[in-house]
Amino acid sequence: MNPQSPYIRYRASSELFDLVQTYIDGVEGPDPKPDVDVLVRAMDLFVKESVETFVLQPAAHVGLKPAYLKMINSLSKLTEKSAMMLVNKVAKKMSLQDHRNAAAYMQAVRLTYEEDGRTRGDIIFPIRAEFAEMGWETREKMLSGQAKDPAVLNEGIRFLHEVIDVANLWVFEKPVEILNLGPVMRKLAVSTVATVKKATHSLINTLVPKISEAQTVASAEYFSGIVGPGPFAQEYGQIPEAFLALR
Repeated sequence: MNPQSPYIRYRASSELFDLVQTYIDGVEGPDPKPDVDVLVRAMDLFVKESVETFVLQPAAHVGLKPAYLKMINSLSKLTEKSAMMLVNKVAKKMSLQDHRNAAAYMQAVRLTYEEDGRTRGDIIFPIRAEFAEMGWETREKMLSGQAKDPAVLNEGIRFLHEVIDVANLWVFEKPVEILNLGPVMRKLAVSTVATVKKATHSLINTLVPKISEAQTVASAEYFSGIVGPGPFAQEYGQIPEAFLALR
């Protein structure tokens, strides 16, 4: 078997898959005609589905109290609003090279494959092998009854922080990097990304120590479950065999 690297990955909706393909085709054709409306719609759906994967689904899976769900929903709205504010401000001002960079970014974060006679796509974000292994080992320790052991809990929190950093990098920071923003817009973008990132990490530190043992285990199962194999990249290392066996 060819070596594979670990990725956080989730199935893109058919609507998102089609929008991304339409945008890429418009940019990469012999007579490039980037469709700004398609780009905005694709990014809006991309952000919503990422928030669903990293915030809303795990909250539902764990079964948080209403007060905690309120905090989660506030973070979700902040994330979506902040991301789309930037997209809407920048989209109509993008050069052809900016659009080409955006299309290359979209290619980098999707993995296409055939399933049931159709071409489908997953959204994929690379994660370092040592953290993928930490997530798997922490899950196993929690399943064996060590969920409230302080050392194990801290490992779980570290893994969650890493997952959120990876999500922030690919949902927010990478798109900002590839655009030729002026100093005012870049300052706004950096500030926005920092605000969302700080709020997310603060929420992890606040909530995780307070949830029950069963909820802690459910969280570990969910987040280790969204790590899977993808194309090998030397920078991120090889996915642990234990993860492949788990899937």
